[in-house]
Amino acid sequence: MVYHACNINYPAEIVIRSIDTDIAAIMLGNMHPLKNDSVAWMLTGTGNNLRYVDLTKMHAEMGQLICHSLPEYHAITGCDIIVRSSEKEN
Repeated sequence: MVYHACNINYPAEIVIRSIDTDIAAIMLGNMHPLKNDSVAWMLTGTGNNLRYVDLTKMHAEMGQLICHSLPEYHAITGCDIIVRSSEKEN
């Protein structure tokens, strides 16, 4: 998804549908190849809780340096890993 979005050769409004934070981190880290007039959105959520997140605005507010490091940081911290603090013993 991100690869195809970054290879669009004309200004476009891009909507990526995903509930996975990995996609947002990867897209924010790769916003630099987008054309200046392009806008990237992420449609996230399920059921009646769908919402659009303006990735272009997030990128502008956080800056290129922080956004470029997001995919690496996300990979190192393992944000999607659920850690069990205790297990029921038999």
